[in-house]
Amino acid sequence: MADSMKELLLNAYRVEESNASVADLLPLYTTINKQFQSGDFATFNDFLYTLDFTRTATLVLIGILRLSYSAKNKLPNWSDAVVRTFAELQGRDIKRPAILMKGLIPDSVLHHD
Repeated sequence: MADSMKELLLNAYRVEESNASVADLLPLYTTINKQFQSGDFATFNDFLYTLDFTRTATLVLIGILRLSYSAKNKLPNWSDAVVRTFAELQGRDIKRPAILMKGLIPDSVLHHD
């Protein structure tokens, strides 16, 4: 596994669900932004495929989708990551996961509780 992929995964898994804050996302966001600025969309696309959604904090899952939204057309695994994120959030003790996903997928696709 390439070093840049390892860095993405380590930064994603480092954020704990119970005490996650936006500041915790900075290392991950910095790495992703550098990759996008250099035109390296393939590594992030592979990251979306490799990421264990069950081990990843809700803040990270939503954050990486929002951060990468503008590049979604260059990321073949982005749509699957949205579906996997929504399914994971539904399985967690989150009252209204559709609210967290608002703007990422059409309202007609989301099942509001």
